[in-house]
Amino acid sequence: FNSSLNRRILTLVDGRDPAIAFLGSQEWAALSFPIDEMASVELVRGPGSALYGANAFSGVLNMTTKQPRLSPGGRLMLSGGDLSTKRADIRHAGGFGTDFYYRATAGYQQSDDFTRSRNVSVEYTVPCTATLAVNCLPREAVALPLTEDNIRFGGLRLDKHFANTSVFTVEGGYSTVEGPTFQTGIGRVQVTDVERPWARVNFNTTHWNLGAYRDARIAERQVALASGSGANPAATAPGTTGLWEDSSNLHAELQTNWGIFQDKARVVGGVAWHRQEVDTSDPAGFHTLMDSAKNETQKSAFGQLEFNATNNLKLVGAARWDDSTLHDPEFSPRGGAVLTFAQNHSIRYSYSQAFQRPNYSELFLRVTAGAPVNLAAPAAANPATAPLAPALTAFGFNSMRVLARGNNDLEVEKVKSHELGYSGIFAGKVFVTVDLYKSNLRNFVTDLLPGVNQGAYPTY
Repeated sequence: FNSSLNRRILTLVDGRDPAIAFLGSQEWAALSFPIDEMASVELVRGPGSALYGANAFSGVLNMTTKQPRLSPGGRLMLSGGDLSTKRADIRHAGGFGTDFYYRATAGYQQSDDFTRSRNVSVEYTVPCTATLAVNCLPREAVALPLTEDNIRFGGLRLDKHFANTSVFTVEGGYSTVEGPTFQTGIGRVQVTDVERPWARVNFNTTHWNLGAYRDARIAERQVALASGSGANPAATAPGTTGLWEDSSNLHAELQTNWGIFQDKARVVGGVAWHRQEVDTSDPAGFHTLMDSAKNETQKSAFGQLEFNATNNLKLVGAARWDDSTLHDPEFSPRGGAVLTFAQNHSIRYSYSQAFQRPNYSELFLRVTAGAPVNLAAPAAANPATAPLAPALTAFGFNSMRVLARGNNDLEVEKVKSHELGYSGIFAGKVFVTVDLYKSNLRNFVTDLLPGVNQGAYPTY
């Protein structure tokens, strides 16, 4: 149920989703601040689309960075270690005027990588041969272009505090990544030159929060190691220049919260708008990962009510409506109850629904997946098509591209989950929890792995 590109836990950094638009996965090396700048990291488990929308399928990882006002001063950290790792992080925060505070960060890291080339031999498991094609690791077409990782980043944040506790924030960052390797459905892909600029603005008051951000990824000449696409830096012909991606996320959201019934209940509501664009064409206009540029516009409305029915019973209900140009509208409800039946002892029940949109790779992929195949080859090389060899040669089928294709008929993945739990404290020293989960998944999407289910998907 997982892969290296798993996106079933939505990740947010100060409300911003830094995922790669094409794959939907996180690119942790592209975070443009030291990890020490985190003020809190919270994992909200279980389906969370009722408030967070698409891709909050199994939970939400919500990370918040430190406010400049609460972390003044400077810091320089130098570190080194295995894999010839060298890293430097610097940050400084302070204030000026009466209510303005800033934070500046920068960093650089260089290291070797655990990844090894597989074009001559494989470093573990059983290598594939002419007679062994299952439970083996195939050799790749090309060696790793880069044998070390280089990461550079910088960021700047400015906060304006008002007398009524409101805060206005303007923030931006930029990072470059060279060297990391992703395991994808078409084999390993090495990132050779990626730029990740981003910016966000946010205005927060006691009852309102208005925020917007733009996150982009500019990737040139990523190398598909299995097929060799992009391995030659001097290549200029269409289809040989590597895997390109120019993508962006533009997001705006308005939230409000109020206490009602003498603060026995709390209401949260909001609306959101999201625009995603993905273009995989190289400078010659050849689309290296899809057959054309794609985009999505999404509009959402959500709300939640928390109600203290009695001193011992708390109820919560939430729902969200998402309307997208890539899939049918989705309604995501959530409800729960917590009953405290004795001091320090409670039971809870919750029901949640969530959905996950297939990513652009799963929907629209069109990329070279291996060396060209000669369908007009002699019988010894290709017995399945040998009888048609003369006709195939006449029509130019003696060199056919092998493509990995997406499926634009895929429906969104859906999950319905029940949770029943107990928590209690005994003698003020022992904390006990018991949890029972039952989930039902539909329209599950995963990569089609070579050598798996040979009966349904034979290898030719």
